[in-house]
Amino acid sequence: RAEPLRAYLGTHEIFRRLSLARCAGCGLVFADPQPLASELAAYYASYWSGEVAVSLPSTRRYYLTQALSRVHYIRRVAGLEGTPAVLDMGAGLGLFHDALGRLAAMHAYTAVESDRDQLAALKSRLGELAAFRDLAEVPTDRAFDLVVLAHVLEHATRPHELVAALAAKLRPGGLLFVEVPNGDYRYKTNFESHLLFFDRPSLKELL
Repeated sequence: RAEPLRAYLGTHEIFRRLSLARCAGCGLVFADPQPLASELAAYYASYWSGEVAVSLPSTRRYYLTQALSRVHYIRRVAGLEGTPAVLDMGAGLGLFHDALGRLAAMHAYTAVESDRDQLAALKSRLGELAAFRDLAEVPTDRAFDLVVLAHVLEHATRPHELVAALAAKLRPGGLLFVEVPNGDYRYKTNFESHLLFFDRPSLKELL
């Protein structure tokens, strides 16, 4: 039960044809129709170097500051005792790992990242068995105390399946940390490449 809102303000060829719609049930705003999986795979394979301009030092400092704030928040709310096993979904540069290190928090880190260049950099820096292209490649015998899903869920075409798959990776008592923009279709002039635009009620409904 979706109601149309307006055009999707994107410039890339896979976003120019989209519109925005709102679910009449939960209120979630979403891109309609969703791009093809093959289109998104090609787009995200070079996302960090193209869309995010991650080569800029100021960009790296900005994202590291974000990562540090997440670690501080998780420590305050839930604690990080011992040496937790951490799964960072959509790890990008691996800055959550770096933030934990800066704060002297011991941890075992596993990253999932679809961008080719960033995945290669993570493997080079952390080891072949610490970084993977998608969740299905993570060894099935690994379980995690903390799963980080920071600014990833808004890019997902099948959010229920993603959250369920990540929750299945948690040990009993483990924590799933989710961070998304709050209804950013309202103020961004360019929506790329978000497919879902959560607010508090719709995110709560999903979880």
